[in-house]
Amino acid sequence: ALLAFMLLYARSYGASALGQYALAMSVAGVLSIATSLGLNTVLQRELSRAPARSREISGATLLPQFAAALLGAGLIVAASLLWFEPGATRQAIWIMGAYHLLARLAQAVAARFAGHEQMATWSALEAAHKVGILLIALLGFRGAWDSTHVLMAYPAMGAALLAGGWLVSSCRYGAPILGLG
Repeated sequence: ALLAFMLLYARSYGASALGQYALAMSVAGVLSIATSLGLNTVLQRELSRAPARSREISGATLLPQFAAALLGAGLIVAASLLWFEPGATRQAIWIMGAYHLLARLAQAVAARFAGHEQMATWSALEAAHKVGILLIALLGFRGAWDSTHVLMAYPAMGAALLAGGWLVSSCRYGAPILGLG
């Protein structure tokens, strides 16, 4: 789905827009790395050890990851303001930054499924997320949206992945209990 997206995006908007997309993905991807703080690996390990404590264990990581996501958003905005002129490139960085932050936060939800050894559901959610990006983009290509508006498919589906994963995991394992320990 993402290969089809890139091919259609390049064909619809040209090499310059594809370059902006690639640059935005790279900048946003690098600056969003700290969002998980390595907690997803710890979360998965601890959930595997004590699946009955899923709500408490997953709740303990929420505040640090949310704070790190806010810091990541600040870094993305600051970098775009410092290094890029106003225009489509800066907008693409903000859009892809939002996507990367949402996708990294969604990995905390994926860790819950992995900790319970039930990755089939998460895999289906991720597949739907990728196909959703392509379907929204197809609407944009057909509707003559500009290149940055088509990129909005990414954070829209990133939010859907996070929300859908949260809903399914909360139904299966219980909503996380906010806490520090």
